[in-house]
Formats: sequence, structure tokens, C-alpha cells
Amino acid sequence: MNPRPVPDQAGIEAAIADVGGEDTAAALSALTALAKKEAARAAIGRALPRDRLYAALAADDPKARKNAARLLGALGRESDAPALIAALQKEETHFVRPSMILALGAVGGEAAKACLDALPAPLAARPDEEKHAREEAEALRRARARLTQTETHVFRGFSAPHEVVLQAPAGFAPLLAQELQTLAIPSRPAGENALSVRVTDTARVFRARCFSEMLFPLADGFPPVPSAAARAVRAPLEALLRDALAGPPPYAYRVECPELEDRAGFIAALASLLDGEALMNSPSHYEAELRLTFAPGGTLDAACRISALPDDRFSYRRRVLPASMHPATAACVARYAAGFIPAPRRVLDPFCGSGTLLIEWSKLCPRSALTGVDIAQTALDAARENLAAANVRAGLVRTDSAAFAAREPYDLVLSNLPFGNRVGTHKDNERLYRTLCGNLPVWLAPGGVAVLYTMEYALLHRCLAAQKSLRRLGETRTSAGGLLPWAIAVGKNE
Repeated sequence: MNPRPVPDQAGIEAAIADVGGEDTAAALSALTALAKKEAARAAIGRALPRDRLYAALAADDPKARKNAARLLGALGRESDAPALIAALQKEETHFVRPSMILALGAVGGEAAKACLDALPAPLAARPDEEKHAREEAEALRRARARLTQTETHVFRGFSAPHEVVLQAPAGFAPLLAQELQTLAIPSRPAGENALSVRVTDTARVFRARCFSEMLFPLADGFPPVPSAAARAVRAPLEALLRDALAGPPPYAYRVECPELEDRAGFIAALASLLDGEALMNSPSHYEAELRLTFAPGGTLDAACRISALPDDRFSYRRRVLPASMHPATAACVARYAAGFIPAPRRVLDPFCGSGTLLIEWSKLCPRSALTGVDIAQTALDAARENLAAANVRAGLVRTDSAAFAAREPYDLVLSNLPFGNRVGTHKDNERLYRTLCGNLPVWLAPGGVAVLYTMEYALLHRCLAAQKSLRRLGETRTSAGGLLPWAIAVGKNE
């Protein structure tokens, strides 16, 4: 089998040629950046002689020593552990030691683990060394955590009820409440676009499709400092995971707090306080996400997302496209449409993309006959694969929607229209939306409904206003990926 092509073979060769020269530190830094890609990493490992790399670990330039350790960590070979151990034992420059420690955690093996376990906690001899001591302590904690063998836990179900918060797409919490009511699951508001329920059987809650994630509240109203956060969340987080996951601790977690200014420093300090026999910070391999968010008064609230908790509601999404809508949003748009026409016989999506809206409509109203139209073969290929995975049948037609001729009218036209910023342009949409609105009176049966999801609010309304046989039925605004699209319902006059 031929090796994968290397994206920057010339850059690799040039950087390797400089290792051992005046620009060794810069060359090693460049190679470390290139090694983030698997093919480049393999090429560097083959082409760079280990004796030159080990010599850089003992170079006079501390930056060269630091970057040599970083590159060895990126290459991740256990056979490099003895060289790193010898270099670390001699290293006296504060800013170099954390990179060597992290590299030992990355290459792994018994020798690396024994070396890290034997290292004493770094202490600052003077006030100006406190920052370096903290950095080395954090590197040591992370490296040890990486080499600690932890059991992969599976979700076993809860022994007692827990409060969960279900996050709905913006503007659609009433639809989620309606869906939960049909499932006989009591709920109450839990902030903007969220509902709270008490749950023991999570499988029952996952029958609802109009929420994007399930969060377990841990604590709220605590000061935004690591020590206060640790005091607030340790006990409830540990108790939740002990009840949810099979097997003994430690439980691997990561911290997400995007609104904090010094995010990395806060997480490092918090993890140093939380980690122990029960909890272990592991950002790349975790079973739970500790979510910290600011409350209106400037305090923090904490919740947990259990990633080990199975959620296969949208497992049919084998292929997605750049403009594919989130399936929870699609479920909400489908339920919104059902409020205007609850049981349509024939449903058309003239811009079906990867088929998400058709699938979510079928989950809500499985007896409808579905048709999807798209001009792109790649979109139809994705839709066909996703429909098969969802066990949903639909007729797929490859054509420009402007040229699509319906054999008989449709009761519902349901579509995620091109937004004009991720796919296409506003100028493209002017023609496309005019044509669409001109086709709607032809496609729709008398009393039929169209529900259109778009960012082009003003353009769509102008085009709809030109069609005297159509009338607006309702509209609601939501959000998606930082954008604020609308779901707009229009009906065909009898």
C-alpha cells in the first residue's frame, strides 16, 4: 500500500535540513506544527534522524531543547522516552521543563510513567518563580492523567430521578413543550429556550426530537473563581456520574467555559482542585462535559452533559452538507408546519439537501408521501444514504427546482431555503426566491401550506406578496450557528 501523500513535503525537507544549524529552534517549531497532520507526522518520523533530534535535546539554546521535546511528543514514539527522561533530569531552565514533561506523557510507556510518578511537586524558591512552578505543575498533572489507565464507562441508567434541562432551538421551546406533553412528560420553563423535566428513564425523554441537548444542573450562583467552582460542583458532579455510569471511578471529564477571559488558566486551576480518585480531567477523551456559563448577575452556573449517555435519535445522519440544518431544528420546523396542516397526504421539499427535513417530517407524520428535489447530485446521494439509514422512503428528483413540474399538487411544501451566505449569494437568491414563490401556487393543492426556513426574510416576503393566491399564516424566528433565520408559513387560498 502506498503511503498517503504529504501535503508539504518541501517544507518538511527544508525544516529537517535546518535541524542542527543556527535555526534549529525555528526548524523544530515548524516541524511540530506540520506534525499535526498524520501523513506529515509519519514523513517526519521517517526522514529526521533520531540522533539529530536527541542532540537538539541537549543543545545550548533552551528554545531548541524545548522544541525538540515538543516534536518528540508530537511524534509519540515510546522508544523516545529514555532520551526525554535523561534530558529532563538535566534540565534546569524553567520554561523548558513543562514541554519535556508533556512529551513524556505523549510518548507513554512504563518508563515515562515511572519518571513522571517520581517527580516531586514543583516549588517556587522565589516569588518570580511562582508562574513557572504553576506551569510545571499543570504539565505534570496533564501528563500523569494521560498515562493513567482509566476504565471506559458505559451509561447504566439512573437509580433515582434527576432534574435535566432540555435545550430547544431558539424560539421553539413551546414546540418542545407541546411534544413533551404528547409523551406525557411534565415540564416547566428553565430559562430562555429550555425546559426542565424530572427523569429516571432517559430513553423515554429521548423519544422527543425537538431538543438539541440534555444537561444536568449541578450548581448555580457561585463566584467565577476556580476555588468556588470546585467547591460548588465536585460533590454533585461525582454523585451524578456514580449514579449514571457503570464501573468504579475515576470518571473522565472536560471543562467548557467559553465566556471566561482566561479560559485556559481557569480550567487548569479548576482541574487541579477537582482531580483525584473520583474525577480526572481529560479534554481529548471524556465521558462528561462540565459546562460553566455566566448568570445575569455575573456569577457562574454549572451543568453536566454526559457524553456516555446514548442518544441515537439522529443516527441516520451518515452524510451532511455544509448548509445542512441541525436535525433538532428540522424536527421543530416540521412540528411547526404540522400546526398548520397536521396530516398532509403529499409533501415536497424543493431544496432537500441531505434529506433532514423529509426524515424529521416522516418521524412526525409517517403516512405522508415524500418527494425531495435538488439540483446537486452530491446532495441527493447524501439524502439517499440518510433516508435509507432512517428507514424512510422518498422519491428523489435531480433538477433545478425552477424546472420541477409536479404530477399532482402537494398538500405541504417544506424546505430549508438557500440562505445566500453559506451557499450561494443574495443575488442568486433574488431569482431563485421569485421563481419559488411563482411555483408555490402551482405546486400546492387548494388549502395547501408551505413552511419555508430562511435568512432572506425581506426578500421572501416581497416575493410572496406578488402572489395573490397566497396568504401568510404565521412566522417565528430562531437561531442557527450565529444566524437568525425565520420559519415562515404561507397558505394557498381555497
